[in-house]
Amino acid sequence: MINISLHFSNILAFRRFARGGMRAFGCAAWLFSPAVSAQTNSPGALDPAFSATLNNFSVYAVAVQPDGKVLVGGDFTRLNGLTCNSLARFNANGSADAAFNAGAGADDNVRALAVQTDGHIIIVGDFTSINGAGWHGVARLNEDGSYDASFAQFVGQNGRVMAVAPQPDGKILIGGTFTQVNGVTHNYLARLNANGSLDTSFNAQADSYIYALALRSDGRILAGGDFAKLNNVSHKYVAQLNADGSLDASFTAEMDLTVRALALQTNGQAVIGGSFSEVNGAWQGGVARLNPDGSRDATFTASTSGTVYAVAVQPNGKIIVAGRFSNVNSIARNNLARLNATGQLDLTFDAGAGPDNTVQAMALQSDGELVIGGDFATVNFTDRTHVARLFGDPPAPVQDEAAHIWTAVEVGWDSQAGVQYQVQWSSEAAPAQWQNWGDPVVGTGAAMSVFDSTRNGPRKFYRVVKLPQ
Repeated sequence: MINISLHFSNILAFRRFARGGMRAFGCAAWLFSPAVSAQTNSPGALDPAFSATLNNFSVYAVAVQPDGKVLVGGDFTRLNGLTCNSLARFNANGSADAAFNAGAGADDNVRALAVQTDGHIIIVGDFTSINGAGWHGVARLNEDGSYDASFAQFVGQNGRVMAVAPQPDGKILIGGTFTQVNGVTHNYLARLNANGSLDTSFNAQADSYIYALALRSDGRILAGGDFAKLNNVSHKYVAQLNADGSLDASFTAEMDLTVRALALQTNGQAVIGGSFSEVNGAWQGGVARLNPDGSRDATFTASTSGTVYAVAVQPNGKIIVAGRFSNVNSIARNNLARLNATGQLDLTFDAGAGPDNTVQAMALQSDGELVIGGDFATVNFTDRTHVARLFGDPPAPVQDEAAHIWTAVEVGWDSQAGVQYQVQWSSEAAPAQWQNWGDPVVGTGAAMSVFDSTRNGPRKFYRVVKLPQ
């Protein structure tokens, strides 16, 4: 969804509508719909405007920046024909971002990445250097892709770093296959200070690999992986820690096999994905939902035929699962599907034949579209080498009743650079007969607006559509 604002002249009164935003100065308002992405395509369909191509091997990590640009990490070496070792950034249309320059990049795989609130980028993985400088498994980049020299260099770490979770205070949680951090014993789990040094006050230890981390708003930490014990206490494959690294004994979940992915809902429940087939002794394969105390949410009925490597919770409560599977709830879905809040398969989200191989990672854009990365070469039989973007849901029209005496309106929205937009209007909400208003405009990456100066006209609905490239 594209967020729009509307500005009126000579306005006497108005009521704010629920989505899309409205600010008025001075005559009356009428009925509106929020702006939407142009979607003759259904949710889950491939977005043809995003045409990035990565060469050999996989994408393991995806993140979307606040400006809409897309970061990917993996073991690739070229993006759209340009050299970029294991790390790249796309513009909104899938072209390589020339402003992102990581130099020689990483000398080995990037397994996970996260964008901090100040714009810095944390990357973790198998690498031992970034652009020729020694960083073992963890590094911080500036917004332009250059390495942040103020972040402590890790030179004594063994094993891979597989998961990262930045805290609001700037500290950084990491998990993986390592048993040392900067030469200090730390089995599979550690926390770094904001400058990259080891946080010696955090002493959590696991007995095997950590693949996923999620941070609760109260500072408690969910961890998933291959472990059977955390802090020497039996907790098979998933556990919860207090903010200081001590075990949260109130959380009682146990699985029968590996947990690969974690995502938190606003109500405190956690969606987990992996290769397990039992949750707290009850059968449930690949995906499950836990209550805040770790008990299994028996109202969530989903199961998959294989391993779930990534989960994402949408603002509307629907849940996207991705990985290596061929069906969900015994209905054919290749490697990607969306669930309703109850765990039932959402049949309105349809990627057709889907990705032809494993989806390792995904990230939601602010407009509802979904970026996926992995081992695949096609999505629904269309060439998309290791990275693709899919359409999300078009928002339903939202109405606000008022008089239609007005002199001018300004329709504004936050644009993405290089993307074409078309402003449209209709005299009815549903079924709407949308008409183009003026010519398409090209996004600048900043706020844009157009004016309708028609005087004393009928009520109108407005939307801004994002055109295929």
